[in-house]
Amino acid sequence: MISQTRLRESSHWRRRKLTKRTDGPLVTVIAPVYNVERFLDYFLKTVTEQTYRNLEILLVNDGSPDASGDICRQWAQHDNRIIVVDKPNGGSASARNVAAQCARGEYLIFVDPDDWLESTMIETMVANALREDAQLSVIASWDEFDDGNRYSQFPLGEYSVMDSAAAFREINVGRLGVAMWNKLVRRDLFFTGDTGPIEPLFHFNEEWRGGEDVEASYWAIDAATTIVYDTQRLYHYRIRSDSLSESPHVSLSGALAAQKMLDLVNIKYPSSVPYAQYGYMKAVGGALNQWKRGATATEKEDRLLRKLETELRPFIRANFKKVRLALAQAGAPMPKERCIQFLALGWCTPAYTAMLRFYRWCRPGRTRRGAGI
Repeated sequence: MISQTRLRESSHWRRRKLTKRTDGPLVTVIAPVYNVERFLDYFLKTVTEQTYRNLEILLVNDGSPDASGDICRQWAQHDNRIIVVDKPNGGSASARNVAAQCARGEYLIFVDPDDWLESTMIETMVANALREDAQLSVIASWDEFDDGNRYSQFPLGEYSVMDSAAAFREINVGRLGVAMWNKLVRRDLFFTGDTGPIEPLFHFNEEWRGGEDVEASYWAIDAATTIVYDTQRLYHYRIRSDSLSESPHVSLSGALAAQKMLDLVNIKYPSSVPYAQYGYMKAVGGALNQWKRGATATEKEDRLLRKLETELRPFIRANFKKVRLALAQAGAPMPKERCIQFLALGWCTPAYTAMLRFYRWCRPGRTRRGAGI
């Protein structure tokens, strides 16, 4: 299928009213729960008040030491769509895998319990998936900061239907988002049969420390034949200073997932290779930036980071011009700060190190989202 974009300018989209639906396919909402008692009530309020009512809500209490488990059980007493699964702590990947084994929905969505959803989010995603017979339905999101500010990298007013090759281009230039929480997955993409519990085709990587859903996003895009993307910003991703994604420990999951993604695209989607190379450069560069700015790492991670740094420098020198040209032709020019980062990392290591030291001095303690200088 050829990628195409339709702007939301028609009266159909302006006048369309979403009402509470009790029909339609069952959607399983999966949330791993750990130490989120401050946010859980509001999250569950936004899930249970979705205009799309045919939901199965799986809350996996991942050995949380706070009151999160009790809050989940209280909500389950008042809403029979909520199912609480208690398990020893094993991380968010383990919790997602456990929930996936129990899911009965025709569609699945993996969300985070410290975030929140607009009331029409799931109905919009299901409607788009059914309209286009898409196995993957994607919407846009907001980044919500503790100080009340918000940011979104996603443009408004676009509605796209695309194949996997186009989706790998879009996700690597930053238009689809690499997380799973803005993606509704049709069951036949995830399982071999019609109903669970059965063995899924994909497992979240339980060895990775956070960010395991990046690999899942790449897998879903490769497995889908049709992807629909709606740039309505219906998911709110909370940026927390105390969350795992904000941890001072270096995160390698995105870089390792990007390596796998690049290998896959090289084999199956040659037209998307320059964009996959850009995604790889961003992901590995981001991990290196975290590390250079002082994020902690184990001895094994330290050795791997040194190896990644050694491999990335000649990779940038060989591909920088081609990648930059491809991005410009796709209407997504490489930001100036990334150009500076890649040029310094690829050709002038002392300048790169000096830039990171200056950044660390100006903004101490900031280790997350290290891709940009």
